[in-house]
Amino acid sequence: MNPLLTDALGYFARGWSLIPIVPQTKKAAAAWTAHQKERASEAMIRLWFDKPKYPGIGVIFGKVSGGLASRDYDNPEAYRRWAADHPDLAATLPTVETGRGFHLYFRAASERFENCGDGEYRGNSGHYSVLPPTIHPSGKPYRWMIPLPAGDLPLIDPVAVGLVFAGVFQKNDEKTTPQTNGSVISVGSVGFVHSVGSVVSVTWDDDLERTLPTDTGKRNDLTFPLARTLKARPECADASAMQLIPVLREWYRRALPKIKTKNFDETRIDFNRSWNRVKYPMGKGPIEELMQRAKGMNPPAEAQSYDSPGVKSMATLCALLQGNCGGDGVFFLSCRKAAQVMGLDNHVTANRWLSLLRDDGLLIEVEKGKLGRASRWRWTGSLVEPHGKQMAVQSNADTH
Repeated sequence: MNPLLTDALGYFARGWSLIPIVPQTKKAAAAWTAHQKERASEAMIRLWFDKPKYPGIGVIFGKVSGGLASRDYDNPEAYRRWAADHPDLAATLPTVETGRGFHLYFRAASERFENCGDGEYRGNSGHYSVLPPTIHPSGKPYRWMIPLPAGDLPLIDPVAVGLVFAGVFQKNDEKTTPQTNGSVISVGSVGFVHSVGSVVSVTWDDDLERTLPTDTGKRNDLTFPLARTLKARPECADASAMQLIPVLREWYRRALPKIKTKNFDETRIDFNRSWNRVKYPMGKGPIEELMQRAKGMNPPAEAQSYDSPGVKSMATLCALLQGNCGGDGVFFLSCRKAAQVMGLDNHVTANRWLSLLRDDGLLIEVEKGKLGRASRWRWTGSLVEPHGKQMAVQSNADTH
C-alpha cells in the first residue's frame, strides 16, 4: 500500500476530517468547506492518496475532527520557552516539526481560533494544518517529533497549560478557566498565582493596548508607560515585577509583530527597570494636581486676550508648570498628556493650542519630544506658583 495512503487511513481512523494538499504548498487541493461539517468518506481518502495526484495531507480542526486542536508555533524560541516551563507535557504531547516551527496536537472542549503573535491557536473548523509526511514548501518534510498515542489524544485546557494566555480569548466566553497548575485566569484577563500565594488578575483593555509599539525600535521606550498603566491599578500597585510576568508575556505576545529584539528576557529587563522607576501611576501626579488648581484660577495676563476658554486653560496650566519648576527651568508636557488632564477627546486640539501659544512667543519648545518622552517647554509669560500667586513677567532675556 502507498505509504501516504497508510498514513491517511491512520488519521481517518482517528475520526479526523482530511483534505488533500497541493504539492510543495500548504494550499487545499480540493474544495474543503463541505468537510468542515462532514468528513470525506474512506473511498474518497483512497482516491486522493492511493496513487496521489496530491501528495500532501491536511486535517480540519474542531468538532468535525472530534475536537481536534493545535498550537502552531512559528517561532521556535517561543515553543522552547513553553517546553521549558512544561517539560512533562512537552515530552508527551504529540508534536510535529514543520519547515520553520512546531505544531502541538490535542483535543479541546470548545472551538476557537486565535492569532497568538508567535503562531496560531487552531481549534475550529474554519482552519486546517498540514500533516506528516507532507513536504513543506521549504523542501523539508513534516515529521512527528513526538508521535501520536495509540488511543485518543489528551483533552487539555490550552490556557491552563500556558499554550494560550487567557487575555487572547474573547471576553464573551461562557465560563472561567479552572485553577490548574498554579494559574488562576478569568475570562478576558491574565493572572498568576505565586508560591507565596498572592494572585494578580489583570483585564486587558484599551489602556494597555495603547502601550503597545506601533513600529519597530520602540519596545524599550514603551515599557515605562506600560509600568505606569499597571501601577495605576489597585491589584498591581503593590505587586513585584516578577508577579506581573504573565501580564508582560501577554504584552510581549501582542507586541511581537513590531519587536526586533525577540528575546523575552530583554523585555523583562527593560520592564523591571521601568517598574522600579515609576513614581506616579498613570493618571496621577503633579500635572494632574496642577490642572485641578488651574480650573479655579484666572489665566495669566498675557492669555486674557484669547477668545477660546481652552487656550486660556492651556496657558494657565503652562504658567503653573513653569512656576512649579522654579520659574527658570523647563517643564515636560506632551499634547497627549495635556489632552488627558484637560479632558479633551483627542490630542490634536491640545497640540493646536500649544502651537498657538508657541507661535505667539508665550511658549518656547526647548526640546521636541520623542516616543516615551514629552517635549520640554519654557513659559515666557507671567508665572504662577503652585499656590496660585501671580509672579512678575520675565524678560525675553531671562527665558533663554
